[in-house]
Amino acid sequence: MKSPSVLILDEPTSGLDAAASYHVMNYIKHLAASLNIIVIATIHQPASTIYSSFDRVLLLSRGKTAYMGTPKGSVA
Repeated sequence: MKSPSVLILDEPTSGLDAAASYHVMNYIKHLAASLNIIVIATIHQPASTIYSSFDRVLLLSRGKTAYMGTPKGSVA
């Protein structure tokens, strides 16, 4: 049986409240670590707790890269 090396998710927290969104993203992060896979997800306006839990972020502005790196580095 094959397993994917990359999981792409389009707005997995859409329509969820902050607590449910946190639990979903926490589960996805642990799943990715346990399966050793990459997760790429689009998230619009995540709560700061979710945002800071990401390993890397890519921020876009008008379809172009505005920032790519750690969440902490994006604050500066």
